[in-house]
Amino acid sequence: MSPGTRLPINANPPLIGKLRHAYPLSILSADDAYLPWFHSNFIQLFWPRARGFPHATLDFFYPPHYPSLPLLDTQLFDRRILDRRGEGVLGDFLVSCLADGWYAQLYVDEFHIPGRAAYRCAYMPHRLLVFGCDRDKASFDVLGFAANGRFTASQVTGSELEDAFVSAELAADIEAIEAGERETTLGDLAKISLARYDSSKSCSFDLQLVIDQLSDYLLSRNTADRFRMLDLSYYGQEATGMEIYNGIGRRLEYSLRHPEFADVLSLHILWEHKKCMLARIQYMETRGYLDPGDALGEAYAEIAAQAGVLRMMMLRFGMGRDRRLIERMIGRLAPVAERERALLERGLQQLTVRSHGPGTDGSLPDLTAVTGGGG
Repeated sequence: MSPGTRLPINANPPLIGKLRHAYPLSILSADDAYLPWFHSNFIQLFWPRARGFPHATLDFFYPPHYPSLPLLDTQLFDRRILDRRGEGVLGDFLVSCLADGWYAQLYVDEFHIPGRAAYRCAYMPHRLLVFGCDRDKASFDVLGFAANGRFTASQVTGSELEDAFVSAELAADIEAIEAGERETTLGDLAKISLARYDSSKSCSFDLQLVIDQLSDYLLSRNTADRFRMLDLSYYGQEATGMEIYNGIGRRLEYSLRHPEFADVLSLHILWEHKKCMLARIQYMETRGYLDPGDALGEAYAEIAAQAGVLRMMMLRFGMGRDRRLIERMIGRLAPVAERERALLERGLQQLTVRSHGPGTDGSLPDLTAVTGGGG
């Protein structure tokens, strides 16, 4: 058997704010074949109600666990299948998976993972992606956030990974979950997710899906309603689409009253959204879906830049708790939202004409009912 396996990985995927997006995209973005699918998705934003105000963080809409990605085969199973086979099974299982081309995503306690912020100081159940192994060194290649906040690859020994895996299970108190006391936690901590890249598959750009999601975003409609046949209770929401600017405004006002609260993650995801939207616009311009002469991408680049400024201001507030930063951020929100709305409405009209042509009376979609964002 080969001394080791290292599957292709991109440690700088287009999204890292949420690991449920970052890990699949780290696999997919190792090859540009994923781009038509990527630019057809990750348009809608929402704020889940699950953790309540103000602790819920902004997120992209995409059904959980990525059950049907066009370029990945996926499997999801209960981690206790391994538990019943005794100690030391995890390492052999992962080596076998990697040899067959399977990436493994599992929950571990980062107390046992060197280089993590929680290492030897705090209990921290967190997702980890395993993408390689070295049998000679008895180590595994993993992806995640280092103590310095960077999303990066690192190595852990087999014993460290085993300890982290077992500790996460014990900390979550699986026995209590089985007794029905914490049933909602089981779905996350007790599952192992496998994914394998399938180069025989392909994907294409879905213009109608882009139109649907842009319409939902501008009209602040819940895109999860389009998937009512699935259990998407996670998408019960505080806000969606352009209404998320109001959610940001509410959290900024909360930070004025409670300066210990700094929602850096939501501002980071807002920035990621604008970067992805800019890349999508440029992709559509180069392929004739949008008119390059309209310079929509050039105009939208300023929205992405402003979102980056807001992110940096929140990072500075998190370090120094200067309320003046929050006041300035509140003043910047409404102009960014209004400008983004105008640009995306213009782009959506172009896409609708490209897809269907104008209506029989020459009319385009009525977007005048969309209310403004703002703080």
